[in-house]
Amino acid sequence: MAPTDSETIPRPVSRRTFLELLAGLGSLGSSALALTAGFVSNAFGRPAPRPWIQVAPAEDLTTGSYGRYVVSRERQHAWQRERVRSVVYVQDHYPDDPVALLSTCSHLGCTVSWNAGDERFHCPCHGGTYDASGAVVAGPPPRPLTRLEVKIEEEICYVRWPDPDAPGAT
Repeated sequence: MAPTDSETIPRPVSRRTFLELLAGLGSLGSSALALTAGFVSNAFGRPAPRPWIQVAPAEDLTTGSYGRYVVSRERQHAWQRERVRSVVYVQDHYPDDPVALLSTCSHLGCTVSWNAGDERFHCPCHGGTYDASGAVVAGPPPRPLTRLEVKIEEEICYVRWPDPDAPGAT
């Protein structure tokens, strides 16, 4: 049996159906936009505050040479938070503020060590050498050692870790 004209010709959509469809698409679009805006504001929003990390009592800091201190800090890695231990070198410059350097070599992230004899930091991995201010003297390191903010408060020395996006801020 052949189809009749009424079966083959599509019926026009009523105004009411068209408006309902338009309202549904608008609602779906605004929901997607709200989700996207929420993601973007979280991803590019205000960075988390960088806390001060206790190093040692101020009276324990060495003058004229760097002291090696192991500090414990919290690090955010993706969705996980973890406690990590890191080495910092601090030298007292009383009455001025102490100088603190991160022990991470800017070449491949090895831990440098301070040699008081030649007053240099040495990287055991690839022979990188830094002077007492953290500047590169020899070897492959592309940047100086990362200098940390330091403060003395109530006779305790504190350092603040660099911005996570800064070079050498692992």
